[in-house]
Amino acid sequence: MDTKTQVVSALARRTGLTAQQAAAFVDALGDIAREELAAGREMRLHDIGTLRVRTLPARQTRHPRTGAVLSVGATHSVAFKPTLGLRHTLNPKTS
Repeated sequence: MDTKTQVVSALARRTGLTAQQAAAFVDALGDIAREELAAGREMRLHDIGTLRVRTLPARQTRHPRTGAVLSVGATHSVAFKPTLGLRHTLNPKTS
């Protein structure tokens, strides 16, 4: 699914919620994820995986054209670790 509208439609079909209720659910889930991650906590999504904040340390790099050394500060990124069940679904064993 590429868009929020598609997610909302699928959620409404599978759960019997109205489109407005499903949209409110999707919005609330996004808000909760942002709040938890901003507070430095991980968010576990049952049967899907875990979202956590990953800190990338400060480093030095070079400008590709000039070769000048640049300092890049520490940054934060979101990392996703899928559950074992999801990994098995995506990579079934062939025997």
